[in-house]
Amino acid sequence: MRRWSASTFSLFADVFGVLFILLILTSAVYWFVQRPVFLLKGVDVQVEGNKDAINVKDVAQVLDGHIHGNYFTADLSEIADQLKRIPWVRDVSIGRVWPNQLQATLYLHRPIAVWGDEKLLAEDGTLFVANQEIAESKGALPKIFGPVDRRMEIYKQYQAFENTCKKLGYDVTSLTYSEYSGWTLHFKRPEGKVIKLVL
Repeated sequence: MRRWSASTFSLFADVFGVLFILLILTSAVYWFVQRPVFLLKGVDVQVEGNKDAINVKDVAQVLDGHIHGNYFTADLSEIADQLKRIPWVRDVSIGRVWPNQLQATLYLHRPIAVWGDEKLLAEDGTLFVANQEIAESKGALPKIFGPVDRRMEIYKQYQAFENTCKKLGYDVTSLTYSEYSGWTLHFKRPEGKVIKLVL
C-alpha cells in the first residue's frame, strides 16, 4: 500500500485551505449582495429630445416585468432593449446609482419629414411609426414619398428644392419621387395657394 509523503499531504492541505477560504469569501459576497438595502427602488428616466413624445405610462408599460434582481444583479442590457421598443427612442444609456437606483437616459429621434402616410423620417435615416401631431407640434414637416431604400437621397433633394423655393418666397409642402414619372413637387405661396410642379 502506497503511503502519502509529508509534502503531498501538505500540498493537499494547502489546496483544501484555499478552497475553503474561497468558499467563505463567496458566501460572504453572496450574503452582502442579497441585503434588502440593494433592492431596486426605481428607475430615474431622463429624456434628451422632444419630452412631449415620451410619457411615464409608455416607460412603465415597456419595463413591466423586465426589471429583475437588485443593484448588483439587474440586467442593464435587457432594460435598455425594452426601452428601445418605445417608437421615439433612438438610443438608451443606463447605469446604476448607489445603492438601489437605476438611471436611464433616452435619446429620441429628431423627425425631419413625414415619410409616406404613416411613418416619420429621422435625421439619421431611420423610419419609425409615432404620433405625427407630436412630431409637428413645433411646425409642419414636409411630406415625402418614394422608394424607401433611397429615402436620404430623396430628402437631400427636398432640401435643395426647399432652399431654391425659399429664395423665391415659396414653401415646399411635399415631394414625391418615382422612377417612372420623376419628381413631383408641391409648394405654396405666402397667401396659401398650393402649386404642383412635375420635373
